[in-house]
Amino acid sequence: MATAIYKFQGFSTKTNQFYPQRLYDIELAKQDLLNEIYTRKGERVMEPEFGSIVWELLFDPIGEQAQQDIKADMIKIVRRDPRWNLEEVQSNQTTDQSSITVQLDLTYVPTTTPVQLLAKFEQRSEEAN
Repeated sequence: MATAIYKFQGFSTKTNQFYPQRLYDIELAKQDLLNEIYTRKGERVMEPEFGSIVWELLFDPIGEQAQQDIKADMIKIVRRDPRWNLEEVQSNQTTDQSSITVQLDLTYVPTTTPVQLLAKFEQRSEEAN
């Protein structure tokens, strides 16, 4: 019986902190990317540049400059992880300005698999994380 060979292996405690889930390859890369995207910039100890600026933009009108800032921030985050190529970034805000959705169109480099990630930032999500 042959065993699977994985290029990347890791653990996630997102669903259950007592019994970590094993993640491999593309699923691990997605979770690693989302971990940085959902971390508020400056929140990680000893790494002030880690994380995203999107949390700071909640409840502010998203104009052209803010959309450019979000795009630049997502480009910076994706470039930190060599497993991904960023194809496109789109951001949208609800009319009441209480949530921002960022859509990332990516390519997973080891297998050239296209992936679309949606990251939704809202006050409830911030309190839950």
